[in-house]
Amino acid sequence: MIDIFERFAISWVPQPGSPLARFGASWTGWCADAAERRPRYSRTRLPFRPEQVTGPLEYQGLHAPIRAAFRFRAGASVWAFERELSALSEVLRAFLLPRLSVAVVDGRIVLTPAAGSSALDDFIRTINARIARFDAEEDATGTSRIPTLFMLPLTRRLAPEEAEALARPLARELEPILAERQHVVDFAVMGDPGGGRALRVIERLELAEPVQAIDLRGLACSGPRLYTGIGLRAIN
Repeated sequence: MIDIFERFAISWVPQPGSPLARFGASWTGWCADAAERRPRYSRTRLPFRPEQVTGPLEYQGLHAPIRAAFRFRAGASVWAFERELSALSEVLRAFLLPRLSVAVVDGRIVLTPAAGSSALDDFIRTINARIARFDAEEDATGTSRIPTLFMLPLTRRLAPEEAEALARPLARELEPILAERQHVVDFAVMGDPGGGRALRVIERLELAEPVQAIDLRGLACSGPRLYTGIGLRAIN
């Protein structure tokens, strides 16, 4: 695993096969679950084409960073990392996100919860606390590695007039998708192979069932959903 990817990240990636996942793959042009390009979103009612505004998202896909991309700490055990990920999937319970809404944050159009959530706060805090010891950049940066806001970026940083022109029609476009609240039933380990190649999901780790079980069935964007151990999946 360490030889395959230069950096790793922990993210929430919309459930494979869900309307939000399908939109994200077409909007960014990249399905991180399948590690494949997708035809771009082609609705004509928007003032900009996706490829004009997505920028680096074309190599990242739609996801909400939970732990920013990091290099593996020298001397850290891959086995211990995998054990920690497995332990997290057992102690964290699945939960329902507040309804997502379109917002402009630091010049980027994003999807972010319209209300606070203690379950989401605990999800982010717990993952970061348990993963920090594997992050080579944890002490070097001198800044917090925990995201200040849970969000799924939809664009690069735009000029104020560009963001204003796009945000409202995009929100209207997404109304049917955002009307449905999203279930957080797993988290994704993402790998950055470097060399200008795109991020991809290495593994999804399912969370413990909530008091009321959530039944979700899906496909990875438009292909089979694949679960595999981190150390077993090689990417060319």
